[in-house]
Amino acid sequence: MAVKKSTAKKAVDVVEAKNAETKSQAEETPAIQITSVEEPERFCVYIGPSIRGVIQSGTIYGKSLKDTKAFLATAIKKYPLIGKLISTDKTIAEDRIKVKTAGNLLNVYYTKLASGKSN
Repeated sequence: MAVKKSTAKKAVDVVEAKNAETKSQAEETPAIQITSVEEPERFCVYIGPSIRGVIQSGTIYGKSLKDTKAFLATAIKKYPLIGKLISTDKTIAEDRIKVKTAGNLLNVYYTKLASGKSN
């Protein structure tokens, strides 16, 4: 069973017309810009060493990083490295490894704070 050339040509013309119509509609329609909304931190964890009477290692704060640092302002003022050793829920897994890895910046902060140096 052979297809007539005229029928095949009409089918191709119809498809091309639909493609052209779709293309013109796409050009008329403004592009929708999708912006990602960052989720706020759900909690923070202090991953530094315990300092008697000041802060305990592993303490969880149910606030954002900004609010947690404001809450710990007096401790951070006395020991500035405490602020650098507060991890958010998004980075806690990597930060706990970095604290234990020699030569890493978080490990340096931890070691300085544990040895009694304030900054």
